[in-house]
Amino acid sequence: MTYRMLLFAIVLFAIDEVSFAQKSGIFIDLQTHLPVPDVQIRTNTGYARLSDKAGRFSLSIPFSSITITHTSYVMRVLNKEEIKDTIYLLAEEHQHQRGDDPREKAQSHLLA
Repeated sequence: MTYRMLLFAIVLFAIDEVSFAQKSGIFIDLQTHLPVPDVQIRTNTGYARLSDKAGRFSLSIPFSSITITHTSYVMRVLNKEEIKDTIYLLAEEHQHQRGDDPREKAQSHLLA
């Protein structure tokens, strides 16, 4: 009987780690405050989908983190707890203007 209770506790812990609660929201451009369509969302469990034309998304599968990618925006990785109703994305062009590109830093270090 003790073995079954231990197994049950392990299963409950595993379910809690990868919970089944639905997460939904919208992707917004940080500078323009406009919705960002066709954002790719990939879960740590291998599930992938795109946001709709209005930037909305909904995930109702088990996962604990997502990777957010779009050709024009900086990639983000969020734990399930960090996912809010609105997720702001920084355009690649704005990141490069600020000089935050690690490739530029490495190159300038080599030239110095």
